[in-house]
Amino acid sequence: MTLLTLIHGNHHCFKNGTTYLKNSAREAPDGYPLSGRGYLQRYRFNEDQVRYDANEIHIKQKSKVKGLREKGMAVLDNYSNTSILSHNNKLYTLFETKCAVEIEPETLTAISETDFGQPLCNYLNVHGTHDSDGVYWTFSHLAMHLVIHGIYESQVVESIHIPLKGMYYIHDMIVLDDYIIFPAFPSSVDVVGAVFDTIVDSISFNSDENLFLFIYDRESKQTTKVSMPNINAAVFHANGFKLNKNVIRLNLFLMKSGFQLADIKTKYDFNSQCITLDIKETKTLDDKTHFECIGLKIHSQIGDMPILDEGTQTMAYVSKDTLSIVDYQLCLQTRKFRNSILEEPIFVAEEGGTLRIVLLVHDSINNVTRMHIICPISLKSLSIYALPFKAPNGFHGTLT
Repeated sequence: MTLLTLIHGNHHCFKNGTTYLKNSAREAPDGYPLSGRGYLQRYRFNEDQVRYDANEIHIKQKSKVKGLREKGMAVLDNYSNTSILSHNNKLYTLFETKCAVEIEPETLTAISETDFGQPLCNYLNVHGTHDSDGVYWTFSHLAMHLVIHGIYESQVVESIHIPLKGMYYIHDMIVLDDYIIFPAFPSSVDVVGAVFDTIVDSISFNSDENLFLFIYDRESKQTTKVSMPNINAAVFHANGFKLNKNVIRLNLFLMKSGFQLADIKTKYDFNSQCITLDIKETKTLDDKTHFECIGLKIHSQIGDMPILDEGTQTMAYVSKDTLSIVDYQLCLQTRKFRNSILEEPIFVAEEGGTLRIVLLVHDSINNVTRMHIICPISLKSLSIYALPFKAPNGFHGTLT
């Protein structure tokens, strides 16, 4: 365990025991970010201290599902390097198209793989959301099969099959009280190549087509497919909320035109184009719901890895060296960190309820990692803590 040093400002005001967990990867031999070597990192806030520890996620795969970058039928061990789930007082790490790995919460050692009692959870996505009843909603996407999973305690309690009738790239979901929304972009898959070569090289995006939204109505249990003819790029990450009774606001992060999965050479180049859509829902005469785009804003700052605070309707995201904040009025503020690589930000509430942003900043010159606690209004660093070394770059994190 390593104690971070306060080098600027006052000590944090977070509740004792607040823990920030980041899933990440050690550098892989092939240099590809999604080639396993899972490494779970932990930052613990206690009184006027921040302590850091980490552990490699050693897991030998039982599910025998190949990785995204492995050639032929080779499977990938120590694969679980992308996201983390805190659920039912248990901890799990996640990797795209694989089952979750349960983690012992104190030692951060891997216990075992789990499919939550549903075989399709061997192909689980890394994104999901808890609802007010404690159900964790996520999904599996395999070829033309899209299945929403509701996980309560340690079991899947509901599985919802969404008919696609085509091949789509789907990486994220937006869960609202009344809808579950999937941004989907038409794609093609070379099945033979996926088996005998690599998965990422076998998937290609159909750049002459446009984005679709699959909107599942949780009350009627019907799915509406909405065409977005003005959007000709795949969505990497997304979030959203109800702006009012009849309008849904979506923040979509579009990949660059012509992008292919095989182009991912580094996990630090967050260069998506952020757009905000307002979609109006209306009931038709036959009591079906119609969705119409009534507003679209293209943000000037590129970036990705977004987080959303639904209470203030404020979003934060990063590019390689720039933090961006978008408020409920769609006003954009940015702050640049020179000679640095930024991690996915996270909102953390102080004991009094005041919202702060915790941001990990990797200094490329001095080769160290610093934690900035930032005011989301002024974007000033209220506190800066420093590690005496550079921590591995991570993907997604969570608070416990």
